[in-house]
Amino acid sequence: GGSSVGVGQVQARGGVRYQTPPPAPPVDFVRLAQRSAYWATLPPTGTVRGQHPMVLQGDGQSALQVFHLRADLPSGGLRLKDIPAGATVLINHLGTQTVSLQYYDMSDTAGHGGFQFDTELTRRMLWNFPAASLVKLGGGAQWQGSVLVAQGALYNALPGLNGRVLVAGDLTQDGQN
Repeated sequence: GGSSVGVGQVQARGGVRYQTPPPAPPVDFVRLAQRSAYWATLPPTGTVRGQHPMVLQGDGQSALQVFHLRADLPSGGLRLKDIPAGATVLINHLGTQTVSLQYYDMSDTAGHGGFQFDTELTRRMLWNFPAASLVKLGGGAQWQGSVLVAQGALYNALPGLNGRVLVAGDLTQDGQN
């Protein structure tokens, strides 16, 4: 998100390197970090319960469904319940250091996971990490929703991510699929 200096380096598996000038940043990360911090102050409209699976239980009526995660909760799966049709889902993780999340299954309100997950819901989901210095995403699930790491780096070891990725720091892709 800062000014470009020198050339960037891309290293692919096998040690292949390409020297490329970094592009001008298309996103104003200062402003985006301010928005991310604001979104983290919104009161939750739903609850987070359980671990195997973790359930994000919406209120069934709000157009904006807000959830707050406060810790790394290892989970076999993530289930969304009582999310109204057309609602936006904001999942704030309020950790400030390294945040690690691993899910081996994610399912929508109808119980569909993987490539059957509701694509309309995926488009309206945002995982917001406003203050984390490093976010580590892993597990065997196809990750659903966009990811915003407003001030830190992202280590992605997912088989796939359905959504946009906005990261202010370094992005490391280490998926095996």
